[in-house]
Amino acid sequence: RRLVAQELLESERRYASVLDALVDGLLPAVRAVGALSQEESARAFGNLCDIQTASRALLGALEACLGAWDPCHTCVGPVVLACCPTLGAHALYAHNYPKAAAALQGWRDRPRLRRALAAWE
Repeated sequence: RRLVAQELLESERRYASVLDALVDGLLPAVRAVGALSQEESARAFGNLCDIQTASRALLGALEACLGAWDPCHTCVGPVVLACCPTLGAHALYAHNYPKAAAALQGWRDRPRLRRALAAWE
């Protein structure tokens, strides 16, 4: 069980790192250069901030769980279940993703957006 819990924790850490890069790096860079209007930014990035918040909550809970691991009694199921209400943000993002991806594809030739992406990379 601990190996599975450790893998879940490491996966969530990697995922949180990508979300942080997008929400705290790319999104401000795009906004700083005016590459997208506020409406376009909302369409492209949707509720990534909500997903980042949910991911951080799950990550913190998993870290606490593994930090207090008792091989005879600790399970990660209750940790994941406790975070389920916040994980609904993923469903909304997934629902809107095709439109967001298509919109970003259509905007990819904008010079300001290209500069923001290049600076972020």
